[in-house]
Amino acid sequence: MNKIIVILIAVAILLTLSLLIYFAPFHKEAGVTIKEPDLESSKKIKSFKTVTIIVKKDGIYSDGKKSEDLSHLLSSWEKENIDSVVIQACKDVDSGKVIEILEQMMSFGFKNVGMQTPKRSDCDSEQLSPKTN
Repeated sequence: MNKIIVILIAVAILLTLSLLIYFAPFHKEAGVTIKEPDLESSKKIKSFKTVTIIVKKDGIYSDGKKSEDLSHLLSSWEKENIDSVVIQACKDVDSGKVIEILEQMMSFGFKNVGMQTPKRSDCDSEQLSPKTN
């Protein structure tokens, strides 16, 4: 009977040791180490200033107001450090007029210029909502 108890204890010890070896974290798990940004580097993220103009058959609108002189508008945007311009041209506007506006923007140094389809209400009504972001 003593031999059986000794064998059972030996088996229990061997089983416990084998389970410890199997589940012990002896190896480093594979993965990616993520470095969180510090506050100083996160302050360097620049917010972009974007303006939207609507080109209608009767003129160019910015901030809900008709602009008589595009070059005056562009020079004021330069002073305000506007980064990008979105052009919304109504469908009845001649494409040549849009190209002229693009060329004038490029001559003022605006490189981030995008095109967007305007809302139908912006092209139909005289009253435009402000579009500055």
